[in-house]
Amino acid sequence: MDDLNAKQRQACRAARRLITGEQRTQASKAIAKRALNWLDKHPATSIGLFLSLNEEIDTTPLLHELWARGRTVYLPVVRKQNAPLVWMPYQQGDALSKDSLGIAAPAYNPKYAQEGMHLDVVFTPLVAWDQSGQRIGMGGGFYDRTFAAKIAGQAPLLIGLAYACQEVTRIQARPWDIPMDGIITEQALNII
Repeated sequence: MDDLNAKQRQACRAARRLITGEQRTQASKAIAKRALNWLDKHPATSIGLFLSLNEEIDTTPLLHELWARGRTVYLPVVRKQNAPLVWMPYQQGDALSKDSLGIAAPAYNPKYAQEGMHLDVVFTPLVAWDQSGQRIGMGGGFYDRTFAAKIAGQAPLLIGLAYACQEVTRIQARPWDIPMDGIITEQALNII
């Protein structure tokens, strides 16, 4: 099972790297538009988002629109290995620092920290996905640990943001894998 997931992760990362800058820009705008249209129909006020790494969908267009619409945006913070993510509010103009993995994130402050289970919607990064809602991430297990108590179809809704080329036929889920409630690509919105 792990070999299949590793091969799918490798193939999907390679496919993402082939996407040009302009293609990434257009896909990111299309995904932001789909996500915002979906959010217009859902009463989510606290929204988890991620800041994109190299080859991922660029979440900047979505982030700026969420701020413009007055939504409260939270970003994940890795405080330590093998622990759930902590979510910190992120407002326009806030400074970012590096979390324990060296990823840009708001500085941790226990006064404002949120547990992921208290958010309404969390837009998740991923490397590969399938039509049943299974995802393959980068391999750290942070999202699975954070949402281990999640009940399918209930808040927080986990919605993956990815390119259509990251879809695979089937991901062999492990017992600890937490499925997504939906996926948004530049081509479609698929709520599971």
